[in-house]
Amino acid sequence: MKKRVLFILIAAFFLTNAFTENDIATNKYFFTMPEGTDVFAISDGELLSYGVSPEDGMYIEIDYSDIGMSVKYCNLKQFIYLFDNRLIKRGDLVGKTGWTGNISEPGITLYISVNKAIVNPVIDHE
Repeated sequence: MKKRVLFILIAAFFLTNAFTENDIATNKYFFTMPEGTDVFAISDGELLSYGVSPEDGMYIEIDYSDIGMSVKYCNLKQFIYLFDNRLIKRGDLVGKTGWTGNISEPGITLYISVNKAIVNPVIDHE
């Protein structure tokens, strides 16, 4: 039930934002927002990876096993280093939005994965 409710909430949020056909086809969601906006963990989780890539800029990926998904937060300005034991609590500050990677304005790009496959939460829900 938690997973279904989360997907519905995410879908409702996504449907209020404009996406290009390419974003939907690649299951990549970009949200324009001011640089330096706080990014919080959506649930208890564990750090999977973080780093910098040309496409995604600074990113952090968190596994939310209690809700059966992971989220990769991209285009960050900075990571928040609170990962001494790699465990993250719901509501923890994990980064700040930025203008890194292949984007045309400040914001954040999200990739949502279920069973290690990137999904479209608007259409790929159970």
